[in-house]
Amino acid sequence: MNSLLRKGILPFTTLVLLFSGVAVHAQTINGSVYSYFGIGNLQGRFSAYNRSMGYSGVAVRDEYNINGLNPASYNSISKPFTTLFEVGANYESTLHQTSFSSSTSKSGGLNGINFMVKISPKIGFLVGASPLSNISYSASSTIRFPSIANPTQILSEGSGGINQFYFGASYEVFKNFSVGGNLAYYLGTINKIVTVPPTPVTNQLIVDNRTTAHNLGYDLGLQYSINVKDTKISLGATWDPGTFLSGTQQISLVSINLDTVKKTDRLGSRYRLPPTYGVGLALKTKRSTLAADVHFADWKNAIMNDVGANYQNSFKYSIGYEYRGDPYAMKYINLISLRGGFFIQDFPVVVNTSFKAWGYTLGIGLPLSSYRSSVNINYSFTKLGTTQAGLVSEQSSKLVLDVIIRDIWGIKRKFD
Repeated sequence: MNSLLRKGILPFTTLVLLFSGVAVHAQTINGSVYSYFGIGNLQGRFSAYNRSMGYSGVAVRDEYNINGLNPASYNSISKPFTTLFEVGANYESTLHQTSFSSSTSKSGGLNGINFMVKISPKIGFLVGASPLSNISYSASSTIRFPSIANPTQILSEGSGGINQFYFGASYEVFKNFSVGGNLAYYLGTINKIVTVPPTPVTNQLIVDNRTTAHNLGYDLGLQYSINVKDTKISLGATWDPGTFLSGTQQISLVSINLDTVKKTDRLGSRYRLPPTYGVGLALKTKRSTLAADVHFADWKNAIMNDVGANYQNSFKYSIGYEYRGDPYAMKYINLISLRGGFFIQDFPVVVNTSFKAWGYTLGIGLPLSSYRSSVNINYSFTKLGTTQAGLVSEQSSKLVLDVIIRDIWGIKRKFD
């Protein structure tokens, strides 16, 4: 038993049974069962603008919005503004479906905080914090163990995730060509619990797996733009080498009266995020922006410590469009910006079968106080998983509200 605890086999075996259509009938699900794997579902470093554009923006240089996908864009703010502050929150409803049942769960929270400042015509900085990954699931299921005649109901729960705190800078090397980078600190705790009720062969069993992870990491980006008549054509690229995360892991076995029967020592744990490469193209006119991205995540070289899990490399394709409002318009309706996008990507873990995640986004930007601030409202739909091969299909609808404040720093005011 102690060796099983050290290897973390008990929790993973239970989740394998959870995904097996022959062995289990899932009854109640909350959160996302697919966040069980590794450090959870990766969130990316997205701003309000990226979320409304189908999570695109590697090549985008926007004068009034933060682009979190490429650090080379941090010097793109245009006069008269020199600073941007952004904060957002979300509310999400998810429909879970299996071949036998369905359920709905709801969640919400902060998206993150970003502050960007341009200190000179060529240099811009960004400081911010946001979730890197999220683990949130609670799945009640009925399993048939070979040695027990009657079905056994188990409960699998997970919570926590990794947060990222980052500082980025960009510099225009020469006209229309900028480079940038982020230095990030990752920190978080992951807690996974499996509860098996009393059976004819064992008392109630609770396996609690608690892991911490932290480390410094970095990523780089570049952007180059050319003007062809009334259209600005921008190319962008990003690279993340895949940060190694280190920490500790401790697994506890708890009895029916909540006494700890067995607890491992605090063992060292090690993760590696997948090395990721991104390229993008953006076409921008006076009122429109069209952006398209391709991202490749090298999950084969990631380290996630999932015993028996099979990871595959993942491609993500996204496209977004914005009809931009006129900041000098006299009528309010002409100030409003409309955005939309679509994305599709491979899910990195092969669970009985491989599948893709896909979705679309719709957004509206409502300016306030002569563009000094704006409220962005974004709706996104995401489809993850499948009901085939005994798996769970998840359809999520998320509503996001972001507030952006624009200001002027470093300019002396003149009075008559």
